[in-house]
Amino acid sequence: MFNERFRPTDPVLPRIEVAIVSGDSPRSAVKATLDFAFVDVPCTGPNPSAILVPRSLRHSSVRETANMLSQGLADRGREVCGNVMISPDVPGWRGRFWDRTDWVPIHLPEFAERRDPVRIPRQVAGATRYLVSSLPGPVGMRKLRPIQALASFAHPRQRLASFLDASHSGVAAEIALALRPRLVLLIGDYEETPISIVTTDIVAAELLWLALAPPPVLGHDAVVGPWEDPVVQRATEIDLGVRLPDQLVIRTPDAPVGASAFLDRLVERAQQRLGITSGGDASTSTT
Repeated sequence: MFNERFRPTDPVLPRIEVAIVSGDSPRSAVKATLDFAFVDVPCTGPNPSAILVPRSLRHSSVRETANMLSQGLADRGREVCGNVMISPDVPGWRGRFWDRTDWVPIHLPEFAERRDPVRIPRQVAGATRYLVSSLPGPVGMRKLRPIQALASFAHPRQRLASFLDASHSGVAAEIALALRPRLVLLIGDYEETPISIVTTDIVAAELLWLALAPPPVLGHDAVVGPWEDPVVQRATEIDLGVRLPDQLVIRTPDAPVGASAFLDRLVERAQQRLGITSGGDASTSTT
């Protein structure tokens, strides 16, 4: 299902798949998403699995999603996947902030503009990472884009820099280089229907978030297409994930093509915003 991320030596850019699943409830949507994702996401050896849930988004539905993902990983065999931990606490400005031993420096490639290493918690650095976050939702709800959600697990100083500079450059994208997750799971509502989105590509998750966000949530970014967003621009420059619209494939595994008017509308909006041509190489399909 999912392809490995682009490597600069690859002659052809691989397809990056995003699965969108709807359900009668958030739980049913997440369950169908995990059943789909686990088919081709193998365990990765003895390393523990860290399920990252930003503190600001730890409301009941996101927390339940993390628990379902944790149980799904555990059911696949702890001997293979290692131990599972959910939402490892990230030290704030007080407490363990001054204890340097809690932070592991991750040096970025030479093409990154940041010269200082990204510091991430020791318990996160040694784990296979999974990100659970939310879709933008209605106006007034807490909004946290996937790359920003990932950057929230960096050192407090770097975390603050990524949030202050979020709408101007790609600081968060560079921080995400050190925290790239194996799987990204987003949950939320679209037209008051629970949906769940899963992908192995953090940039694809960012693009879908932007594509489905209503203009009032986007604010000043409403007139800017997802690909022109500064964070996405920087992410594509540093090969953080998907680079071109032709790479993206949107899957709707819970319904045949054309059978669900709701999913058709959702996918059509995403395709229009992302420049994916229906019926082209990167078109809606099922498995």
